[in-house]
Amino acid sequence: MTSETRLFIEPEDLLGVEFTCGHCGARLLYQLPKYPVRIAHTCPNCNEAFYGAEKRTNFEDFFALLTAMPKLTEGSKLKIRLQVKVSALEEKRA
Repeated sequence: MTSETRLFIEPEDLLGVEFTCGHCGARLLYQLPKYPVRIAHTCPNCNEAFYGAEKRTNFEDFFALLTAMPKLTEGSKLKIRLQVKVSALEEKRA
């Protein structure tokens, strides 16, 4: 017999998105479902760029999608869940 552990989360379970500065380690949390008025381009602690200006639209689209996901299934029988890699969680616990 084969056993498989799978982990899924529903969009409603997403609480926020955290940016961690690769330079100084400072963290910035954007709480969902609030769509950030302005997504930080640079670290508020050390002013190091989080990403290039050419990716700003990608980040805006990402946050818009995360905010819209819970609303996609309202009034329907469809359920959306995101699969999370279980081994990544097990590594964090160790």
